Amino acid sequence: MTGLFDLELDIFDSISQALPKPEDYFDFPSSMIAFGESMPGSTLLQIDHEVYFRQRNKQLTLITYFCSSEELIKVLKDLKNLGFYIKGLNYTNKDMNGITKKKSHKEFFALNGYSAKDFALSLDPKSHTRRDILLAIRKGEETYTVETELDKKEAFNLFNDWVEEAKDRHFMVVKGHYNRYLERYFARKNNVHMLGFRRKSDGLLYGIAGYEEFDEMAQATLGKHRIGDRNFARFYLIKLIETMLNTKWMSGGLTKKIFLGSTADYLKVSLNLSWSQSYKFEFGSIGE
Repeated sequence: MTGLFDLELDIFDSISQALPKPEDYFDFPSSMIAFGESMPGSTLLQIDHEVYFRQRNKQLTLITYFCSSEELIKVLKDLKNLGFYIKGLNYTNKDMNGITKKKSHKEFFALNGYSAKDFALSLDPKSHTRRDILLAIRKGEETYTVETELDKKEAFNLFNDWVEEAKDRHFMVVKGHYNRYLERYFARKNNVHMLGFRRKSDGLLYGIAGYEEFDEMAQATLGKHRIGDRNFARFYLIKLIETMLNTKWMSGGLTKKIFLGSTADYLKVSLNLSWSQSYKFEFGSIGE
């Protein structure tokens, strides 16, 4: 096994140069690096530029891989023999032959040409979904301005406010990945873009969204906003999708596909977004 601890100091450049075109949600370099560094003392571990983990001491989380399932199984067995404990995320479009797995989340995506407004207008005029989408767009545009530059202090204040609000709604709030994503963005933007949603009436930063572009694809990583405006979440997601799909590349074309993750299922289904089934691996069975 080679390449176990050979990451260069300029980690984004070294990682991004080795990655192929994304095929799953975590195949994007900035999100992958932020996840790798999301826990105290954790780092991104890569093996032969094909298999990527978050490493914290002897604990490994498989983030993604760009090899056959047969090659992946060999890597996992070797790591187990070295005393590592391994768990993982969920995977959608990878080679999974020979790996024991179970169904996990729906992974949402949209292709170039998608429009939430066009979908709404295709529905019956009496449809509640049509009404909700068009109302959210109209109210959102009346109420908020969308900015492409964020103030660091203001962005972190909103994020920390979201953490406190989320504690009242969720048993466990996962924040390390998003916190590290923001930290890295304000240190070195790389391929990440941020949107700020500011309320016109009082100038309050109401929501922030972060996404990255890579090889004519895009991935939405960070999405945090305040609560209280019942129309905002729908407008926020619609505007983010529209912005991501309208990114123009040096080739002259627009983004071909955007990866939107597995949260907010009800909202994403209501917008007629496409999805694929993802799977989690039974790591305990590997190597037995």
